[in-house]
Amino acid sequence: MSDITNDTLTARELGIRSRAAVHARDRDGWLDLFADDALVQDPIGPSPSDPEGKGHYGKEAIAAFYDNVIAPARPSTSKSPSRTSRARRLPTSASSARPSPAAPIRPSSTW
Repeated sequence: MSDITNDTLTARELGIRSRAAVHARDRDGWLDLFADDALVQDPIGPSPSDPEGKGHYGKEAIAAFYDNVIAPARPSTSKSPSRTSRARRLPTSASSARPSPAAPIRPSSTW
């Protein structure tokens, strides 16, 4: 890691470092990206790893999240989702938040 502190990195840069640390199975490097009072909500809302949906607050809870959720998972070999796969997960409009599998995918003009 360079001399740049996490306080001066953009969200994009932090995201890139987070993904790289997870892919490298670098638990300590991943945890170093978080402030002591950080909150991780992945996914947002209730889930098997967070039944109340309140997230994982503080380094100890985030470390437990890494140990129980991230570490057991196999890292993805893809560098990023393809435009097609991302488009299939995103709603095509406010009126069709869940298009049927047979519906054509029309990415919004905000891409």
